Amino acid sequence: MLKVFRTTFIKILLFSSLFASDPITFDSLFKKQLGLRMVTSFEYLSSGNADFYNTYPYISTYNDGKNYLDNRQFSLRQSFIYSINDSLDIITNARLSYTQSDTQEGGFFTPIVYKTEQRTNFDNLSLGFIYSFASIGSFIPQFSAQASIFDRVRFTTSAKMFYAKSINAQFSLKTYSDPIVLSIYFGGGYNDNLKFKSNTVKFGNAIFAGIDSSIILSPKISLDIGFSQTYQSSSKFNGVKYTSNYSIPNTSLGFSYSFDNDSAVAVSSSISGSSSAPSSIFALSYWKKI
Repeated sequence: MLKVFRTTFIKILLFSSLFASDPITFDSLFKKQLGLRMVTSFEYLSSGNADFYNTYPYISTYNDGKNYLDNRQFSLRQSFIYSINDSLDIITNARLSYTQSDTQEGGFFTPIVYKTEQRTNFDNLSLGFIYSFASIGSFIPQFSAQASIFDRVRFTTSAKMFYAKSINAQFSLKTYSDPIVLSIYFGGGYNDNLKFKSNTVKFGNAIFAGIDSSIILSPKISLDIGFSQTYQSSSKFNGVKYTSNYSIPNTSLGFSYSFDNDSAVAVSSSISGSSSAPSSIFALSYWKKI
């Protein structure tokens, strides 16, 4: 039974909890999937505050200098993973987003007018790797890092392309105990200064940690549960803080379903009780072995 569960799990959990740590490489835990794979993900996020959020490879935030009531982000993310050998995976990741931002104008002496701003951006292209070490007992250690090739960043009314301005790294331990797969991870992210004409903006650096778990319910279905916590320093404008420090907790719940050996789908939703975290996240992802 253990052997059946292991084989089945590798089919269906190659990318479960996609927006937590690096589950697109769960396939490297017990049965290496050599060759090229792709993960296509659609995500809806409501901030419930004036901030914007990135959810991959960890949850981070930034504020573009305007006081929004809410930001609703619809994102399409495409990832390609290529295994060079049994230890090393190369990852490329691209993100396209459509954003609706609610604003409020007017006050005590003038009528209050609510407006919605809309914009579409090709936000990010990044390149990274995952290295899997030899097992230590029942644990598989992995180290991963990603760097942005470019980020398109908007601040107040200006939008500009920046190259090689952010990087993140993560260490994780993965293990399997029938019928649960568990991943414990921690890492950090660095953001460099961004110059908009005569002004300089720096979004805060971050440290993060979390636990991803998947419970095998049947040969084709698993229940996926994740907990993460990000601490991010304040953002600065010309060296002066214009936001507070961020504490971003997140709890996710979802399931994965395997169609066959080479394809699977995952659905997840996230909630948080913190005012500095997104109010809700919904994600739908499709994995395919090419």
